[in-house]
Amino acid sequence: MTPVPSSAAAPLLGQLVQQLHRFFHQLDERRYDAMLAQFTHDGRWLRQGQWLDGREAIGAALKARAGHVQTLHVMTNAYVADMSDDQAVLEAYMTAYRYTSVDGGAVARIAGPSKLNRVHTVFRRDAGHDWRIAEQQMVAALAFVE
Repeated sequence: MTPVPSSAAAPLLGQLVQQLHRFFHQLDERRYDAMLAQFTHDGRWLRQGQWLDGREAIGAALKARAGHVQTLHVMTNAYVADMSDDQAVLEAYMTAYRYTSVDGGAVARIAGPSKLNRVHTVFRRDAGHDWRIAEQQMVAALAFVE
Protein backbone atom coordinates (compact mmCIF):
# COMPACT_ATOMS: atom_id res chain seq x y z
CA MET A 1 0.00 0.00 0.00
CA THR A 2 1.23 3.46 -0.88
CA PRO A 3 0.88 5.89 2.03
CA VAL A 4 -2.13 8.17 1.68
CA PRO A 5 -1.15 11.86 1.83
CA SER A 6 -2.40 13.51 5.01
CA SER A 7 -4.09 16.28 3.02
CA ALA A 8 -6.26 13.69 1.26
CA ALA A 9 -6.90 11.49 4.31
CA ALA A 10 -7.69 14.18 6.88
CA PRO A 11 -11.26 14.99 5.74
CA LEU A 12 -12.14 11.30 5.59
CA LEU A 13 -10.46 10.25 8.85
CA GLY A 14 -13.04 11.91 11.08
CA GLN A 15 -15.94 10.22 9.27
CA LEU A 16 -14.41 6.77 9.42
CA VAL A 17 -13.31 7.07 13.05
CA GLN A 18 -16.85 8.22 13.94
CA GLN A 19 -18.26 5.11 12.24
CA LEU A 20 -15.79 2.82 14.01
CA HIS A 21 -16.43 4.40 17.42
CA ARG A 22 -20.18 4.07 16.88
CA PHE A 23 -19.70 0.43 15.85
CA PHE A 24 -17.79 -0.51 19.01
CA HIS A 25 -20.04 1.54 21.28
CA GLN A 26 -23.08 -0.30 19.92
CA LEU A 27 -21.25 -3.61 20.40
CA ASP A 28 -20.45 -2.72 24.03
CA GLU A 29 -24.08 -1.71 24.64
CA ARG A 30 -25.34 -4.88 22.90
CA ARG A 31 -27.37 -2.87 20.38
CA TYR A 32 -26.77 -5.46 17.72
CA ASP A 33 -29.37 -4.36 15.17
CA ALA A 34 -27.85 -0.87 15.01
CA MET A 35 -24.36 -2.35 14.87
CA LEU A 36 -25.27 -4.78 12.09
CA ALA A 37 -26.75 -1.92 10.04
CA GLN A 38 -23.23 -0.50 9.79
CA PHE A 39 -22.13 -3.48 7.70
CA THR A 40 -22.73 -3.75 3.99
CA HIS A 41 -25.12 -6.61 3.18
CA ASP A 42 -22.14 -8.77 2.16
CA GLY A 43 -19.98 -7.58 5.06
CA ARG A 44 -17.39 -9.88 6.61
CA TRP A 45 -15.93 -9.82 10.12
CA LEU A 46 -12.90 -11.70 11.40
CA ARG A 47 -13.75 -12.00 15.08
CA GLN A 48 -11.92 -14.22 17.56
CA GLY A 49 -10.13 -16.02 14.72
CA GLN A 50 -13.31 -16.89 12.82
CA TRP A 51 -14.66 -15.30 9.63
CA LEU A 52 -18.31 -14.38 9.86
CA ASP A 53 -19.80 -13.81 6.39
CA GLY A 54 -22.89 -11.61 6.10
CA ARG A 55 -25.10 -9.88 8.63
CA GLU A 56 -26.97 -13.05 9.55
CA ALA A 57 -23.81 -14.92 10.58
CA ILE A 58 -22.50 -11.89 12.45
CA GLY A 59 -25.79 -11.46 14.28
CA ALA A 60 -25.91 -15.13 15.28
CA ALA A 61 -22.39 -14.94 16.76
CA LEU A 62 -23.29 -11.81 18.72
CA LYS A 63 -26.46 -13.35 20.14
CA ALA A 64 -24.33 -16.27 21.41
CA ARG A 65 -22.23 -13.94 23.61
CA ALA A 66 -22.42 -14.70 27.34
CA GLY A 67 -24.82 -12.26 28.98
CA HIS A 68 -22.85 -11.88 32.22
CA VAL A 69 -19.55 -11.00 30.54
CA GLN A 70 -19.17 -7.36 29.54
CA THR A 71 -16.53 -5.94 27.20
CA LEU A 72 -15.51 -2.35 26.61
CA HIS A 73 -13.51 -1.45 23.48
CA VAL A 74 -11.18 1.54 23.31
CA MET A 75 -9.98 2.63 19.87
CA THR A 76 -6.67 4.44 19.26
CA ASN A 77 -4.05 5.27 16.63
CA ALA A 78 -6.47 5.27 13.69
CA TYR A 79 -5.27 6.36 10.27
CA VAL A 80 -6.45 6.07 6.67
CA ALA A 81 -4.20 3.49 5.03
CA ASP A 82 -5.80 3.44 1.59
CA MET A 83 -8.64 5.24 -0.16
CA SER A 84 -10.52 5.68 -3.41
CA ASP A 85 -13.83 7.35 -4.28
CA ASP A 86 -15.92 4.46 -2.96
CA GLN A 87 -13.62 2.53 -0.64
CA ALA A 88 -11.29 3.33 2.27
CA VAL A 89 -9.15 1.30 4.65
CA LEU A 90 -8.74 2.37 8.27
CA GLU A 91 -6.04 0.87 10.48
CA ALA A 92 -6.29 1.21 14.26
CA TYR A 93 -5.62 -0.43 17.60
CA MET A 94 -8.36 -1.63 19.91
CA THR A 95 -7.85 -2.39 23.58
CA ALA A 96 -10.48 -4.68 25.10
CA TYR A 97 -11.43 -4.64 28.77
CA ARG A 98 -13.47 -7.64 29.88
CA TYR A 99 -15.30 -8.05 33.18
CA THR A 100 -18.21 -9.81 34.83
CA SER A 101 -21.37 -7.78 35.30
CA VAL A 102 -21.87 -6.29 38.75
CA ASP A 103 -25.21 -5.51 40.37
CA GLY A 104 -26.52 -2.26 41.76
CA GLY A 105 -24.49 0.10 39.61
CA ALA A 106 -21.21 -0.79 41.33
CA VAL A 107 -18.04 -0.22 39.36
CA ALA A 108 -16.38 -3.45 38.26
CA ARG A 109 -12.79 -3.92 39.44
CA ILE A 110 -10.38 -5.56 37.02
CA ALA A 111 -6.62 -6.13 36.95
CA GLY A 112 -6.18 -4.54 33.49
CA PRO A 113 -7.00 -4.93 29.81
CA SER A 114 -7.50 -8.36 28.31
CA LYS A 115 -5.95 -7.77 24.88
CA LEU A 116 -4.76 -5.32 22.28
CA ASN A 117 -5.96 -5.99 18.72
CA ARG A 118 -4.91 -4.61 15.40
CA VAL A 119 -8.09 -3.58 13.58
CA HIS A 120 -8.15 -3.43 9.79
CA THR A 121 -11.46 -2.09 8.50
CA VAL A 122 -12.44 -1.77 4.85
CA PHE A 123 -15.23 0.78 4.42
CA ARG A 124 -17.30 1.04 1.27
CA ARG A 125 -19.81 3.64 0.21
CA ASP A 126 -23.04 1.70 0.02
CA ALA A 127 -25.53 3.06 -2.54
CA GLY A 128 -27.80 5.57 -0.83
CA HIS A 129 -25.86 5.37 2.44
CA ASP A 130 -22.77 6.73 4.08
CA TRP A 131 -19.65 4.64 4.63
CA ARG A 132 -20.36 1.08 5.77
CA ILE A 133 -18.09 -1.73 6.89
CA ALA A 134 -17.41 -4.18 4.06
CA GLU A 135 -14.77 -6.12 5.98
CA GLN A 136 -13.20 -5.93 9.39
CA GLN A 137 -10.34 -7.95 10.80
CA MET A 138 -9.48 -7.92 14.49
CA VAL A 139 -6.23 -9.73 15.15
CA ALA A 140 -4.62 -9.99 18.60
CA ALA A 141 -1.30 -8.16 18.89
CA LEU A 142 -0.92 -8.54 22.67
CA ALA A 143 -2.64 -10.61 25.32
CA PHE A 144 -2.29 -9.32 28.86
CA VAL A 145 -1.51 -11.46 31.91
CA GLU A 146 -4.36 -11.57 34.38
